[in-house]
Amino acid sequence: MSSCAQCGRQFEPTLGGELRCAECAAAGQPAATSEGRKASLTAYLHSPTFVLIAVNVMMFIVTVVLSRSVIQFGVPVLTRLGANSTTLSLGGEPWRLFTYQFLHGGLLHLVFNMWALLNLGMLVEILFGRRSATLMYLSCGVAGGLASLWWHQMSTGVGASGSIFGLAGALLPALAFQKNERMRAALRGNLSSIGLFVVYNIAFGAAAARVDNAAHLGGLVCGVALGLLLPSSPGADSEHHLARRGTIFAGTAVVLVVLLFALRTERAPLLDFLRAEDAYRSGRFAQAVELGNRSAARNPNDPATRFLLGMVYMEMGDDAKAALELEKTTELKPDFAAAFTQLCAARLGLGQVKSALDACRRATELEPGDSKYFIKLGLALRVAGDAEASAAAFRKALELNPDGADENYAYGEAMLERGDRFTAVSVFEKALAANPAHKAARFALIQLYASMGETAKAKRLADEFRQSQRH
Repeated sequence: MSSCAQCGRQFEPTLGGELRCAECAAAGQPAATSEGRKASLTAYLHSPTFVLIAVNVMMFIVTVVLSRSVIQFGVPVLTRLGANSTTLSLGGEPWRLFTYQFLHGGLLHLVFNMWALLNLGMLVEILFGRRSATLMYLSCGVAGGLASLWWHQMSTGVGASGSIFGLAGALLPALAFQKNERMRAALRGNLSSIGLFVVYNIAFGAAAARVDNAAHLGGLVCGVALGLLLPSSPGADSEHHLARRGTIFAGTAVVLVVLLFALRTERAPLLDFLRAEDAYRSGRFAQAVELGNRSAARNPNDPATRFLLGMVYMEMGDDAKAALELEKTTELKPDFAAAFTQLCAARLGLGQVKSALDACRRATELEPGDSKYFIKLGLALRVAGDAEASAAAFRKALELNPDGADENYAYGEAMLERGDRFTAVSVFEKALAANPAHKAARFALIQLYASMGETAKAKRLADEFRQSQRH
């Protein structure tokens, strides 16, 4: 039984979306008494649908304040507030599977979701009861969050869509198999409308890049299962069904926890890799090696992990270990041009010039349109003592990217070695114009200007550098 939102009387719900008894519904107008108005307000304040909407709106306001925007929010702010994140949700913060349900990416995202929640939530309350509606929202949201993490290797998600699809999914079997004749007659039109809502939104999600259909489907499947198992009106929220409801939701919680731990186990190598990558970028090389090796032990044939380890060892000055990891990388992924270039550098550090040149040349063969690989080849050829071939490689890099700072600087160095100071000055100036923070180009120009007697220019560049350092 439910309480009438207008007069407070107990009644058997029969009208989809209504929280009024038959007498008040037939009257077609709000109750005039203060008691009726008070009962109506109390009923709505106790409605979990309105409470959930209020929490969503409150969190939206907090997000607006922190991001200073209304239309669209950045990932850092949403992550700070509890967005569902692969590395965080699976890496020790599973509470994000709840909090993400109350966050939204912008105003339109919130409005559309709250409109759907209002329409579906009130109907779920009537059919399943208030307590079941609340637990269903949260359970389906967690299921949607897990499905999103499973489908996307790397993702950050927010929104109540998974929860709302769960409510829609629960309504489908509840309406299709409704035993109460009066309820079935009153709600006959809702079944097709909800089915259309589900089909349209899944089809739209498949076409829209930023819509997370995995969360939609995860919530939907959970909702359909709950809709089949939970008792529906009349008396869905009564004490008579308390044990059944408790068993169903306890079982749902166990299933979701098992799925979470299974997903964490399956994604363990990825999580270790991501942590190792973060440690590498932060300069914590020892930690990066530990995490990278742990990831490689779990997934030894992952070229990304091997490449990362190679880069870390190079930063640590261990060219031998770096070369071993980079060789494994190129074996696992023979078209990985960046790995060949880094392998070239590691082999040069070991004095293996010939094999280093082979690796650098392979990189240029794989990526003939990328100037940075020709720069690396030119540097390797310089170490090998082949000045002509080195200059040719730098010239090729400059042809591929005429306005690049590094390309102009490298070619200027080659021209300087040849004794062509005027060409060297020209390309060094171009390098500095492309990147005023290019220290090597600035120092090279200062020395050239000084050697050519242009002391004013040399002093100006030196003064500019000292001033930039002070700021």
